[in-house]
Amino acid sequence: MGNSLTLKKIITHKFGGIISIIRIAALACLLWNTQQGYAAPLGLPHNTAKIGYSAAYAYVSVDDPDGNSKDDWAGQPLNIVYTDWLFSDVEPFSDLKHWTEIFYFKTSLDADEINIGQNLESFGIRFSLQKSFRLTASWSPWFGAGIDFARTRYTARHTRDANGFLLQSFADREDTGASLLLNFVSEWSLQEDWSLAAKLEQSFPVNEDISQFSAAVVLLYRY
Repeated sequence: MGNSLTLKKIITHKFGGIISIIRIAALACLLWNTQQGYAAPLGLPHNTAKIGYSAAYAYVSVDDPDGNSKDDWAGQPLNIVYTDWLFSDVEPFSDLKHWTEIFYFKTSLDADEINIGQNLESFGIRFSLQKSFRLTASWSPWFGAGIDFARTRYTARHTRDANGFLLQSFADREDTGASLLLNFVSEWSLQEDWSLAAKLEQSFPVNEDISQFSAAVVLLYRY
């Protein structure tokens, strides 16, 4: 009897945290399955969450603390999207969905006598709440607002003269900042669980140096 109690104490001491995590995960799965069971009576598909890939093209502007910089277009091919209803059966949120996006991009801005050229590398996450509005009998796009958080590195910062020779170099810098977002999304069904979306978005920096206007094509899969 004593050995059994000792063994139980050892297991609880060494694996108690893992056991707690397993219990929490099991409870979360139970609650998720219960929530999914409520969707069918409301006329919604059992699975409403969508995951997708987005390729964007953005007009990037940098507010450099050491001087002016040129605005330029930049491709942003690495974006992962997750979207779903916020609370499909809870008023007044039943007609809202969230749009979450993990992004990464690199680009370069050209230098001249007065504009600081530099390489940008940025990664972060965007989160928006969106509401659908019926504009025509068959078209109900989504309008949204949100926020993004990004970590950005600015390297090879310099100016050049008209002949391409270096005028001045500046130290590399790195910062973390936030921007407010306004966006527009229109989505079209393809087949079964696949859909295609187009997204326009404008960012307004709060405490970072980059503002962007972007246009993106998004391939979504409902799972």
